[in-house]
Amino acid sequence: MPTPKNKGAPSRAPAAKPKAAPAPPAPKTDVHVKVGAHNVRLGSPPSMALRFDVLNAVGTNEGRANAAALGLCWESGGTSGAPAKWAQYGYNTLAYGGAVLDELVKRGVSIGEIANAGYAAFLHLTAALPTGGAVQAAEDFTGAQPEG
Repeated sequence: MPTPKNKGAPSRAPAAKPKAAPAPPAPKTDVHVKVGAHNVRLGSPPSMALRFDVLNAVGTNEGRANAAALGLCWESGGTSGAPAKWAQYGYNTLAYGGAVLDELVKRGVSIGEIANAGYAAFLHLTAALPTGGAVQAAEDFTGAQPEG
């Protein structure tokens, strides 16, 4: 008596599509800080490289790095009166941060207010950087594998 092919063999289900690595969380879109006479809307620079530059600069000079974060977020947020322009400092994070700090002090803003606003900007700026979990998920992602 003939038997059906593969009788009793487990059926092969189609391979599941691999999941893409999760996207990093988006920073809050409407964050404001008070800097002197300005109510500054913190924007998000589109470049991840810029964000990493600021993050790396913290290890060298936290004050300048936070001032750079404040300047970058200020420029990206569209509030008028930004203390310096990033491109004018050759994309040098610490030089730019120093220029932001110096200009705000000239405008009469206290170091404490600059430090508080700079730290808030730093947190805002780095919120969209990939976390360890997101990086690990991206590393573990292998895509569809050809069958045998």
